[in-house]
Order: sequence, then structure tokens, then C-alpha cells
Amino acid sequence: NASKVFVGEGSKIIALDQTNGAVHFTFSASGGVFATGVAGPTLYVGGGFSQLENNGIPNLGSIDIASGIVGAGPLTSGDDDVEAIQVVGPRAFIAGDFLYVGSEFRSRIASFSTASGMVEPWNPEAVGAVNELVIWDGAAYAAGPFTAIGGDYRNGLAAVDVETGSALPWNPNPNGAVSLFSRTGPTLYVAGGFTNIAGQARNSVAAFDLTTGSLTDWDPIPPGNSLSVSGIASIGNTVFLGGAFTSIHGYAHPYLAALESPVASVPQPLERHLDLVAGPNPTR
Repeated sequence: NASKVFVGEGSKIIALDQTNGAVHFTFSASGGVFATGVAGPTLYVGGGFSQLENNGIPNLGSIDIASGIVGAGPLTSGDDDVEAIQVVGPRAFIAGDFLYVGSEFRSRIASFSTASGMVEPWNPEAVGAVNELVIWDGAAYAAGPFTAIGGDYRNGLAAVDVETGSALPWNPNPNGAVSLFSRTGPTLYVAGGFTNIAGQARNSVAAFDLTTGSLTDWDPIPPGNSLSVSGIASIGNTVFLGGAFTSIHGYAHPYLAALESPVASVPQPLERHLDLVAGPNPTR
């Protein structure tokens, strides 16, 4: 499966060969596809749909990567959206705006066994939707419009223990929504509608060192220049941002920009230009 790249685009799931870009399979859902996760031979697909390739499978389904056979995931109640999937070893963690996984009450965040498909006892119980999820070093980092998670008050950004489900002390308390995550190693990049996070001024994007939980010095967006970011991806030492903007840090970058990561001593947009044509994307 390392030779394949899985893309969720609109209401479609596409598997591409990583070496030549050839399409391995394409499936359609009856609604939006928001997240994918791979566990061995199985691709899990999450979103806001009632059918996956004409099968009555609500919001979380599975696809056998070799054969393309579609199967049901554990979310069989027809409950609300699944917006994030993270597979770690024998466990799959999911997040969204659901209240049940199968017949088990799980408020917006849950885990299940990839071997048996059974829902696990883990139950951080978020009060409000969880839109993003990253697992790192025994902690599940969550973002979304929630006000409490893991038995404690948290304002839209939190970490919970992956074994107990209890909230960890990490509490950046952003003054606006955090809607996007990307992680490279121990660095967690976040993006959203905030201007202050972890007690410091940051406009729309920020980075945390997860080994310490501290906000890094990376601050690529000058004060007073808030950014509408709808996509973030980190690859190596580069962070890519997409959104409804035309410039960053004085550089003309319509809708797409590449920034140096926190390892750089003076963070700034890269001077090379990407040979891409981009426009506003109305999807989530």
C-alpha cells in the first residue's frame, strides 16, 4: 500500500499509483468525503454520506485496497459526519460530529479495533464537534468548535491521553477557531481564524513543538495580516498553505504559498514559484 496515494475529493475516493500517477480505483459517495486512513489492506473512508459506491454505508466505510470491495465500517447508526481518521497500530481513531459509533455512545471522538471492528472503551466525550485529529506520543490532539473534552474545559484545541481519554494539561486556548492540522515529526502546524494562541500573537497559522507542548517562534504572517487558510500540508522543511489570499509576507502568492518551516532561522515564503494554477476552492 506504500505505492498508492489515496485522495478524497468532493464525493469521490481516488487511489493513485505513487510512481506513475495511474488510477488504481475510483469510488463515489453520496456526500462529502472528508477523511481517509489506511490499516494494512484496508482503506477507511469518512465523511458525510449515506452510501458508498451504492452500498448503504453511512459516514464511515471500508474498501479492500487490493480488490476494491466495499464494506461497512463500525459507524452503522447513520449518525453524523466523520471528519478525521488516524490509524495507529491496531487502533483507528475517528472524530467528527457524531454521537454514536455503532450502538455505543461516543460524543464526537472515538476509537475502534482495526482487527475486529469493535468500538473500544476509550471515550473522551467532546462537547462540540471535533474537526481535526493527530495522534503523537501517547496523546490525541484535537481541534474543533468544542468547549470541553476529556472531562475538562478546553477552548477548541486540546490533547487527551490515548489510553485513558482524560484531558492532558496542554491548553493553548486560541481566541478563534483552529480548523486545520498538519504534522511533521514532533512539529504540529495549526491554521484557523485566530490571532492569539498559547498566550502569544499569531495570525492564522502557528506551530507547536509536541515534545515540549510549547509554541515555536515560527510566525510567518505579519501582525494585522490575517489570512483565510483552507488547506495546510507540511512536507520536509516546507509548509504549504492554500486559501483565499493573494499575498503573504509581501510576496504575491495567489491562493497557494510555500513557507519555510520552523527549522529556518528567519521564516519567510520561499522565493521559488510553484508552477501551479490555483483558484478559490468552495469545498471544505
